[in-house]
Amino acid sequence: MSTVTLHSRLPRAQCVERLKGEIDPWWKLLGYCQAIGGVGEERFWLVRRRVARNSFQTLMTGRLIDDGAGTTIQCRFGMTRYAQGFLALMALMLATFLIEGATRHGWPGAGLVLGMAAFVVAFAAFGRWLARGEEAFLTEFVCELCDARIVADPVA
Repeated sequence: MSTVTLHSRLPRAQCVERLKGEIDPWWKLLGYCQAIGGVGEERFWLVRRRVARNSFQTLMTGRLIDDGAGTTIQCRFGMTRYAQGFLALMALMLATFLIEGATRHGWPGAGLVLGMAAFVVAFAAFGRWLARGEEAFLTEFVCELCDARIVADPVA
């Protein structure tokens, strides 16, 4: 999970207003905005609008903090909790099947489970590959809306 800190000279209330105006709610299927998400008074979350569904797309969560010279926006990027939970559940299930398969059926049963694990890893990797560039898009999107600039970028 990566992070970035942005700073805007605009007050927090104006940043919130701009974000709310350019982000469609998650339940709005046919919208015109480039991002889908939710905006509160101090926090927001958003994902890039896609024509096709991708459960492994990049999620940006952020905090809006008043400071003396405007607003500091702390952003975090990662997969949705749904995708993280799915992968954790699959790992647990496959570990259970691996132990059971190796115990009852020897290595042929374990080989089948390892093949299933390879498919799950490939599936998640393909979903993340489809989400390439979304972190930069979301950062630029928030920077443009809030007239912000990057002040702290993580060391790669």
